[in-house]
Amino acid sequence: MPRDADGLTARQARFVDELLADLKADGKAAAIRAGASPKRAHATACEWLKDPRVQAVIARKRARLANKLELTAEGVLRDLAADRELARSLEQMGPAVRASELLGKHLGLWKDRVELTGKAEGPIQIVEVVRGEVTEVEIVRSDSEGATA
Repeated sequence: MPRDADGLTARQARFVDELLADLKADGKAAAIRAGASPKRAHATACEWLKDPRVQAVIARKRARLANKLELTAEGVLRDLAADRELARSLEQMGPAVRASELLGKHLGLWKDRVELTGKAEGPIQIVEVVRGEVTEVEIVRSDSEGATA
């Protein structure tokens, strides 16, 4: 199968272009638009996204696009702050709160956390089953000092 200068097939190159054109970065949809079978589109997208050549082209094209649009983290943060102030001045609290949320996330002011517990608030039991047989059991608990056992 012929490959381009980056080592990609024609479908992989089209996939990269479709993926970058899609603001949601939907790999399955991009794979279908690149000519993959709809039945295997998800698997094909996963395979292509794991390919180091595809990853390199995506990274290079994203960087080129960011440079072309003159997007920098500093510029985006400046725009968010300006949008927040504009929304506040127009008394549009929803957009103002969203801009504040995005700024806070960037600055690491809060972290999303998920606390997991086992049955009846007990320890978490991790069981590995291979071919119907339990091969490993690990009990994970946390005491009040934060140590795990």
